[in-house]
Amino acid sequence: MTDSENIEAGVRMVDLNVLVSDLEKRVRGDVAPQTMLNRVLGAAECRVRTAPEVLEGVMEAMLARALHTTGRGSVTFGYESRPDEIYIYVRDTGEGFGPDHDPWRDDAALAECAAGVAGLGGAYGSESAGVGKGALLWLTVPGVAEDNDETSDDEEVVSPVMPVARRDGKPLVLVAEDNESNYLLFSSILEDDYDLAHARDGREAVDMFAELNPDLVLMDISMPHMDGYEATSNIRRLSAEVPIIAVTAYAFASDRTRILESGFNSYISKPLNAAHLMDEMERWLIADK
Repeated sequence: MTDSENIEAGVRMVDLNVLVSDLEKRVRGDVAPQTMLNRVLGAAECRVRTAPEVLEGVMEAMLARALHTTGRGSVTFGYESRPDEIYIYVRDTGEGFGPDHDPWRDDAALAECAAGVAGLGGAYGSESAGVGKGALLWLTVPGVAEDNDETSDDEEVVSPVMPVARRDGKPLVLVAEDNESNYLLFSSILEDDYDLAHARDGREAVDMFAELNPDLVLMDISMPHMDGYEATSNIRRLSAEVPIIAVTAYAFASDRTRILESGFNSYISKPLNAAHLMDEMERWLIADK
């Protein structure tokens, strides 16, 4: 029997939420103390026809690579239910890779899994902004998921945000900052008291907020792809309660007025004052309880 015939023989209807949750439990023991593992379920209920043993094996290899290359940071995995396919991903804040590296080709475990993805009739790929800038591994499973939620065609479907396991009970703060040296300054001030997640532009900040459900957001105003105003507007569609503090170099009264009228709770100015930053964060975290 060929590999493709073996895969076809194992095809059945699968509860994807159960598969993802079981995989999380199995790999959690391999997570380093300085790494946060997060899962995101793309629908309240999702059943899809596939070969679960093959799919789970590929996802486990993707997670293993991400955990191995992320000594300190976060690894997020989950799926999105799309019109004609299921998009499954693992995103990390670890080592990343350069343009000449393809994990699906150059990493032994993933290279072996590539045939399995092809046998499922899907596609696979990887992305990274460069060495030291994290990575995204993804694959697709063809077909339409069976979702039991009854939702009209015109009604927007918002994927549920899964709570993040906190280390030592620390609040999780999403820092949206495109300048690496500025983020390192935030980290040096905050890392003893908070768990930090780093978004490098506004678009990534929105995606990471939906995945990580942080307790507070520090949002730089001037960022590539999507500025802090637009990112905050998108986040406010997901949560009206989370404290969002603008970080800005602007000092004009009109800028401060615009910030407070655009969904932010407050603002702090650059250059950062560590004591003021800590006081402002504590004030809004207490108010949010």
